[in-house]
Amino acid sequence: YASSNNKPVHKVGKWPNRGSGKKMSEEKPLETEQPSESAEPAKINSEKPAPKKGSFFSTMMSLLLVAVLVAAGFAGYLGYLQLQTITSKIVSLEQQEQHNKSALDLVKIDLTKDLAQLQKSLSQQNTTFANNNTKVSEQLMATQRKFQSVAGRHQSDWYLAEADYLVRIASNRLLLERDPITALALLMSADERILMMDDPGLQGAREALARDMAKLRLVQREDTVGITIRISGLLPQIKTLPMLTFQLPEETIDSVGPVATKTSDNWFENFKKALSEISIKWFEVRDHGRAVTPLMPVETEALLRNRMDLLLQTAQFATLRQQPELYQHCLAQLKGSIPEYFDATSPVVIAFINEIDALKALSVKAELPKTLESRVVIARQVAKKLNQATGSGEQQ
Repeated sequence: YASSNNKPVHKVGKWPNRGSGKKMSEEKPLETEQPSESAEPAKINSEKPAPKKGSFFSTMMSLLLVAVLVAAGFAGYLGYLQLQTITSKIVSLEQQEQHNKSALDLVKIDLTKDLAQLQKSLSQQNTTFANNNTKVSEQLMATQRKFQSVAGRHQSDWYLAEADYLVRIASNRLLLERDPITALALLMSADERILMMDDPGLQGAREALARDMAKLRLVQREDTVGITIRISGLLPQIKTLPMLTFQLPEETIDSVGPVATKTSDNWFENFKKALSEISIKWFEVRDHGRAVTPLMPVETEALLRNRMDLLLQTAQFATLRQQPELYQHCLAQLKGSIPEYFDATSPVVIAFINEIDALKALSVKAELPKTLESRVVIARQVAKKLNQATGSGEQQ
């Protein structure tokens, strides 16, 4: 080492050629010459320790270690904060779970109460169902017994049921429709059914049927259909009835010729006579008094004829329903309005009034019996047969 500034100066000698191994061992590197004056300072400098080559690496490692420690501390702080957050969330979740558990316990209690009520209601319904099932079973058994008893009935019992049905229809036709002809035919059919049974015990029923049929045969039958047809024939004739009117007499104009009159000394009288003769010759004067008005306007005439149509149609309805009061009332009103508004001297009007009088003389209501004796008797026989069959079925 040689340096004027006490700095080491490296003088590198020339290394021998690497190609020859022998010369490398023989040759020596060149030595540096040091002056004598500086020998002592050089010796002092040579005693100082030389700087180490790994000091930079150790420094970098120290810095890296410090950085790692700082990062580890920062990471630990962040982890501590996150741990605190997680801990608070866990505490809140535990509280929420506790709250949910309490609510769940309340719901469980309510559900338990509801379940108990449902079980109680279900038990009551089961009891009611069992009772109803018992009643239905009893009714079914009773129906089966009745069915068995009915199934074992004789064919004659069916004839009796048919006779009862026919008598009921005859009663309805007689009382509601007032049709004695159909009612009589139905009673005759019922009598034939009882005759086919050949049961002496039903002799009373046949006697009742015979009395009812005799009453219906004695009923005076009115031709209601013929009456309605006759009334229908009067309806078109209403439009042809002449109204009650009058005619003015024909006026005759007498020819007035010159009349010889005596002359008068009064000149004024002579002037009037001369003027009257001139006016009669050249002028015609007519005096009818007042204007002639018709007895009835055209609108009123149409309403009158429509009213007469309505009265005849109402009489038809009363004929079919066998209501003599309404029938006579309509014909009386119709006959009373004819002389007041129509020409009573016309042959058409006279014939119309005669037909109304003929219709008023007819009767539209037949005196029918109010009840049928046979209906009550046969109904009793049917009930008696049914009770006997039911009693025998229950004993079986």
